Amino acid sequence: QRKIVTGDPALKPYIADNFDLSLEYYYNDNGSYVSAGYFTKIVDNFLVSTTTQENYGDIRDVYNGQRADEARAELIAEGVQTTDVNVFARINGNLGAAENAPIEPDSTDPLAVFDVTRLSNAETGNLRGWEFAAQHMFGSSGWGVAANATLVSGDVNADRDVVGTQFALPGMSDSANFSVFYENNLLSARVAYNWRDEFLSGFDQHSSPVFTEEYSQLDANVSFSVTENVQVFVEGLNLTEEVQRTYVRYPNQLLRANQYGARYNLGVRATF
Repeated sequence: QRKIVTGDPALKPYIADNFDLSLEYYYNDNGSYVSAGYFTKIVDNFLVSTTTQENYGDIRDVYNGQRADEARAELIAEGVQTTDVNVFARINGNLGAAENAPIEPDSTDPLAVFDVTRLSNAETGNLRGWEFAAQHMFGSSGWGVAANATLVSGDVNADRDVVGTQFALPGMSDSANFSVFYENNLLSARVAYNWRDEFLSGFDQHSSPVFTEEYSQLDANVSFSVTENVQVFVEGLNLTEEVQRTYVRYPNQLLRANQYGARYNLGVRATF
C-alpha cells in the first residue's frame, strides 16, 4: 500500500468568535467561593483530513500487471506459494532475467495507486458549554476542598455509524475534578480525583472514528518548603492503577489498552 501525506501552505488559521459569561460569589474572605460560567464558540476554518486514491504521472505497478498475474497462475498450478519473492522471481524467469533483477514496468502494468492524505479548511464548528467550580476552606485550619466540572456540547461530534470521511472535533468531552487539600506556610498536601468522559481520539486509516473510553484516576502530592526558595516534593499518579482503553466505532472493537500503573516522583524545586 502506497501512502502520501501532503501539506498545504495556503491553509488558513482558526478564527473564532467567543462569548463567555461567568458569575462568581466569594462567601468568605478565606478563599471560599462558588462560580458558574457559560461559553459558546463559533470556530471557522476547522481542518479536515481526507484521503483519496490518486495516480502520479506514469508510475506503474508491476506487481498487479499482466506479467504478475501469469506468474501467480503458474506458481499456483505448481503448488508453490505466491509470495512477493516468488512472484518477482517468476516474472524475471519468464523474461529470461536473473531472479533478483529489477523489473521495468511496461504498458501492461496498471498505474500505481497512492493513498494521498491532505488537510483542508472545510468546516465551521459550534461549541457551547458550562463550567462550574467551588472551593471551601474550613476556617483558618488550612484544610479545604475544591471541585470543578466542565460540560461541553456542539455540532462537532463523530457519528460512529457513518462510513467514510466526516467532520468531527477530537478531544471534546465532559470532565470533572475533586480534591482535598491542606496548606500552611511550610507544608502543602493534596489528594485529587480526576475524571474525563469518553471522547473522540481521531480517525484511523480507513476514516473510522476512534474513541477513548471514560477514564478516571487518583493522584496525590506533598511538598515541603525547606527554605523560602527551595521545596522538596513527592507525588503519586494513578494510585489505583486504572486502565485506559481505546476502540474503533464500538466498545467491542478494542484497539488498545494502556496500563501505566502507579507512578511516583520525588524531586526538588528551586526559584532564583
